[in-house]
This record gives sequence, C-alpha cells and structure tokens, in this order.
Amino acid sequence: MHTASPTPHTNAKTEDDFVVPAKNGVLFVLRAAKKAGVKRVVLTSAFGAVSYGIWKNTPYTEEDWTVLNDSVAPYQSSKTISERTAWDFIQNEGYGMELSVVNPTTVMGPVLSNDYAYSIQLINTCLMQKCYYYKREGFIFYRMKLFKVHKNPENNIFRIGILIE
Repeated sequence: MHTASPTPHTNAKTEDDFVVPAKNGVLFVLRAAKKAGVKRVVLTSAFGAVSYGIWKNTPYTEEDWTVLNDSVAPYQSSKTISERTAWDFIQNEGYGMELSVVNPTTVMGPVLSNDYAYSIQLINTCLMQKCYYYKREGFIFYRMKLFKVHKNPENNIFRIGILIE
C-alpha cells in the first residue's frame, strides 16, 4: 500500500495538516486489510522516515528512525509518524499480520496530475536547466546495487534496506 502524505504543494499549512491524514490513512488501510483477512501488507514509506538526523555509511535498518525535532519538515514528520503507526498497529492490533516496508529515496514515473511529488520536482528543475537546485538542496542520486531484507525473528517484522554505491 502507499498511503500518500500531503505534499508541500498542497494547501497543508500546519504539521497536523500533513501528519493526521497520513496517520489516519495508514490506519484505515490496515484495519480494512485485517478485516479482509490479509496476512501481509507492504507499505511504501519514504527514506525521510528513517534518515533525518542520522548520517550513516552503512545500511539503514529497522533500528533507524528520523529524529523528530523542529528541523524536520512536516512531510518527513508525516512519513515517520505514519510508518511508526503502521508498526504499532501490527504489534498491538494486527494479530497474525506481517508488515514489510520499503523506504525509497525518490519515486520516478509518469506524472498523472499537477501535484508533482518532490522527487519529480527535482528532475523537472534539472530538465529546465536549473540543476543548481540539486547542489543547494544537497541531493545526490546513487545507483542502487542490492536489496537486503532485515527480519526480526521475534515478531516476523521485515524492513528492506537498499545498499547503494
């Protein structure tokens, strides 16, 4: 499932405008999945849920979470809180359900509306020959090399890490 958080180009103004829909969307889908008898859910979260406030030269694991403080943008906060909400649901209400989470750094593909995701905005800016944007924002794109799956044997919770070169 991918329960999208409001993007910075919506009418969302406060942190709650980002967090509440993201958190409620995750809970709505997980409760419906449980009611339908779904055993495994794959959640597309975001790298922003695990990486802010942490800089590593090793793969991120299920132990890594964005440090929520005033420097974290509302969108990243919403992704962090909604993913944590999903894990809490599985632990406390998801009896017998499994959750796997993918945390992509960018999402690329055809744009189906005028609400461009931040990843698409970066590419669009570069195509408009304004690539200085990358340097200003500190984005670096890497080539993905390998996926690694981390499984907690105590509760069958999975998290997929992407190794990059």
